[in-house]
Amino acid sequence: MEAMWKIAVIGTGGVGGYFGGRLAQLQDECQVHFVVRGETLQVLKRDGLRVDSLVGDFHIPPDRCNATDDLASVGPVDLVITAVKLPLQNGVEAADILARAVDKKHVVGGFCKIISYIVKHGHIRHDAADPTVAFGEVWASETAPGTLNSISDRITKLKDLFEKAQGVKVELFDDIRVGLWHKFMLICAVSGLGAITRAPLGVFLGVEETRDLFRQVLFEVAKLAQAQGIELTDEAAEKLYTYFLGRAESERNATSSMQRDIMRGLPSELEWQVGAVVRKAKALGVPAPACSLIYAALLPQELKARGKLAFSIE
Repeated sequence: MEAMWKIAVIGTGGVGGYFGGRLAQLQDECQVHFVVRGETLQVLKRDGLRVDSLVGDFHIPPDRCNATDDLASVGPVDLVITAVKLPLQNGVEAADILARAVDKKHVVGGFCKIISYIVKHGHIRHDAADPTVAFGEVWASETAPGTLNSISDRITKLKDLFEKAQGVKVELFDDIRVGLWHKFMLICAVSGLGAITRAPLGVFLGVEETRDLFRQVLFEVAKLAQAQGIELTDEAAEKLYTYFLGRAESERNATSSMQRDIMRGLPSELEWQVGAVVRKAKALGVPAPACSLIYAALLPQELKARGKLAFSIE
């Protein structure tokens, strides 16, 4: 019998709550510890975690949530899922950020595909997209046999674990950067246009001017990836554009987490999405006029949300 996985899930929002909850369902395989704080901590301890999902609702009782606000109290673990807006979520800088805090040999690249959100503390709703996690090495590592051109042993073990979870698909990448930048290309366009127009996906894709801007963002991100030696082609950008045009009606009301945060006046992922494009493009001398415009237009409200700028509109 294989040893049980001990897993710490940091953050219990739309991503940590869903995927952490799915792993917690594997009670003979996993012991999951949700690391949270505030009212969410109290709710998980009292009521457990509730997830409403298109692929099956479920509830994790309090004794299997193992909720705590003290990561050190969890002790040594086999896997840490950091689900606090970056690592499994939206951006291409998460692995580097984590590697500055811990030795990079402990960091695996990953991202997810899911549209889910917090209904209230301890209650998550998944209402679009097939829940998928993707893994791959970011750097060649002596402790994870293999290079960026092969699947390491630890990546295979993660695949085997997540494939046992209900309602989770798994993708592996020889070079996770390709998958990360493909998703990044998508999310910058969806979040950026959604935030600046304050309109859902299907609505802004139905307007020629914003549809053209959406396409321009896709190609700017693809060109930026290419400038860094990442195999994200113009063809991939065009294919993604065509894909979204085909889904504009079925996902007419879809919105992104960054868009929703900005519309609510909350701090958002702006700096790690469109802002990252602008920073990297400037450093590499790659033109990114559409992304620069979107970032500049959204920045005053972002600064206000973070308490760095004060203004009101009467």
